[in-house]
Amino acid sequence: VSRSKDVPMTLGLFLHRGLLHYAGNMPQSVRMEWKKIEGRFNTIQYFDDSKEIYKLIGEVISSRRSIKPDNLEGISAAAAECKAFGLFNDLSEKELAGLFRKSYPLEPMTLFFLPRLSARIAQNERTLFNFLYSVDLGSPVGPDRLYDYFSGEMQNDFSMGGTYRQWVEAQSALSKVGDDSESSRALKSACLIGLGVNGERSRSGYNLLLFAQRGFS
Repeated sequence: VSRSKDVPMTLGLFLHRGLLHYAGNMPQSVRMEWKKIEGRFNTIQYFDDSKEIYKLIGEVISSRRSIKPDNLEGISAAAAECKAFGLFNDLSEKELAGLFRKSYPLEPMTLFFLPRLSARIAQNERTLFNFLYSVDLGSPVGPDRLYDYFSGEMQNDFSMGGTYRQWVEAQSALSKVGDDSESSRALKSACLIGLGVNGERSRSGYNLLLFAQRGFS
């Protein structure tokens, strides 16, 4: 097909992950060239955090779990706090409480982060459901478990606005706290909160971090 030199051409790509991820096993020199190519594209992040995907997560969890929620007051309180923080905007407080009951033992912030991380640094729905079918549901699943699952993907996310730098910072901090499990959980949650949604970094607010640590308690 011929075209005039004065007519610009636009190339659009629909990808599961950032372009650089597809060069993951190539030599560093090749990866650097891929990074230059990736820089020529304007990236539009898309993730599905609709009611439908959350309902589907709830269906999967409720069919797999071995424990059921017993702290209904804690679940209702968590739903109210989420709305106060501006989370789960497509769901009413009543709908959110129902979702938490179905998706228990996933804690609120774990549920909130899951579709975002899957879309941003992994293979979207495929990775999301791999996590749901592999995670141990015999005890509460906090954001730290999500961090552990996606750690390898974060480590390899060198794309523009990627998660590699945040991962390095988190790993450096984790190496300093040693066997302090509570500090480790807090650092992993803070890393996820700080990732933002569309590639931008955001500060981990103290109250939101406390909420991530509390779960339903």
